[in-house]
Amino acid sequence: MSTLEKAFDKMGARVRVTRVPHNVTDFRRFGGRLEGNVALDIRRDKNGEFFDFHLREGIKTQVLDVRPDERHLLLMIRDPENPKARFLCGHDERHWFTAAIPEVAGASNVKEAKEALKPVELKRIERKRKVKEKDKNKHHRNAEGGKIHRQGEFTFVPQPNMTVKEWLVQKKEPLAQRGNPHVADFLYRTGGDVVYTHKNYPDGISVQEYNKLIRSRDENARGRWEQRTVGMRAYVKGRIRHSQHATIELGSVWHEVIVNTEGLSVARSFVTFMD
Repeated sequence: MSTLEKAFDKMGARVRVTRVPHNVTDFRRFGGRLEGNVALDIRRDKNGEFFDFHLREGIKTQVLDVRPDERHLLLMIRDPENPKARFLCGHDERHWFTAAIPEVAGASNVKEAKEALKPVELKRIERKRKVKEKDKNKHHRNAEGGKIHRQGEFTFVPQPNMTVKEWLVQKKEPLAQRGNPHVADFLYRTGGDVVYTHKNYPDGISVQEYNKLIRSRDENARGRWEQRTVGMRAYVKGRIRHSQHATIELGSVWHEVIVNTEGLSVARSFVTFMD
């Protein structure tokens, strides 16, 4: 058993590592789902779930910390394109998961990795409420108007005095349009900025920039453009469902939806599994 396998076994998990030769450009030939140097996934066989890693030959791994009692470990993968990519691997309410840690955090253990994934808003609430260190990783925290809940990458903070425009409330709505989405009984979105996206402008450009571009003779003005709204705030109530997590009951109080910081990590592109 390799050092990596021993570390995962210590926290009660199985891991399979497939080494991909340098001359192979598509990991799918080896059962992987991504191209590049690293692909991390969660898969299932007759014995249950396991971590499935595809690594280019020469890519080194280092387990920085293992916490068997928490069923978590922190893994660093030295990819030449991102030599200090870190991943928190562990078990949630029902299933194994892996989450990329923002590189700027420089986490060296499981505790620091969990802290690095917390949204700024949640850290602010913890400081304001003077939450004790031993309580910071609990899913339920006291807050004005109720409790703070977490489900996967989302945190729900109660907004007891909030009123909304009922005709804008959506029912049985996914919180994200990717992977296996979390679905809210009631969802209300507000604010945000309109942008236009194109294959050459995947992050979008403003309305003013778009209008200027289409009036020009720039060849980028050709092709299909899509209008999207970014930076919106989302609020939910009722039940939040997801096949990988226990259902959360938020009741009749609106809760603001806050996303963890994994999206700030460059290494997130290595992760195939999405909850």
